Amino acid sequence: MKNKLVDFVKEWIADNLILLVLMVAMFAGMQYLYYQESQALGKAAQQVEVLKLKISLTMEQQK
Repeated sequence: MKNKLVDFVKEWIADNLILLVLMVAMFAGMQYLYYQESQALGKAAQQVEVLKLKISLTMEQQK
């Protein structure tokens, strides 16, 4: 009886450890992708500001 219980607990822990490792890996991957996306959005916003300034200067020169 005790041996079966120990085996059941070991199997349950092993199954849940695998799920926990997978969850941690997915979380880390999602955080990495979110970081990459936010960096790209920041760079795109900077490029938009530069383009606005260039357009503004071009419009002033044409006047």
